[in-house]
Amino acid sequence: MKSKIQAIDMKYLRKVKGITRRDRIKNDVVRDKLGAKHIIKFVEKQKLKWFGHTCSMKNNRQVKQIWEAGIQKSKAKGRPRKTWNDEISKVLQEKGKTWTEAKTLAKNKKE
Repeated sequence: MKSKIQAIDMKYLRKVKGITRRDRIKNDVVRDKLGAKHIIKFVEKQKLKWFGHTCSMKNNRQVKQIWEAGIQKSKAKGRPRKTWNDEISKVLQEKGKTWTEAKTLAKNKKE
């Protein structure tokens, strides 16, 4: 999925700049010329912001209650569904953090 998003992002940036693939200009050069940031990094940052926001919520908030409840449905056929927790775990793993470290950081940020 990441590669598809990156491809669409670069297609858009090249179109804005008027550069085609035949010009053989690297993606990083196109991105630098436009001053654009990587879309994947932006999305990951937003996920972590929402994670921090939900961690620092009070326990009586409905969003936090639903998230912490972790409601499980019966297993459907096929591959397991990706959950928001799976996505956050992947981002945290890339950053070299654990769930407990991330939750502690989110709670301390509020104080």
